[in-house]
Amino acid sequence: MTYLTIDLHTLNMTICAVSSNGKRIGEWKLANDTALLNALIQELSGPVKAVMEATSSWYWLADWAESRDIELVLAHAKMLKTIAYAKIPI
Repeated sequence: MTYLTIDLHTLNMTICAVSSNGKRIGEWKLANDTALLNALIQELSGPVKAVMEATSSWYWLADWAESRDIELVLAHAKMLKTIAYAKIPI
């Protein structure tokens, strides 16, 4: 199993891949393009699960993941303890 974290922005995204044993596979910054995502997924071996923060433009990525049988979990930043309780200097 490969786990992806996706940081989606308006024009691009950053993806980090980790194997089921916790080994970091890689990190990529891609334009928001399904062809680039398809190429990346083909490079990864085995099944894939992904998580991303819910943003205003996540719908196309959810449709893409569903069409490839990739489980995509939407995370709400305020509900994630590690983010919500982070001490950020002002």
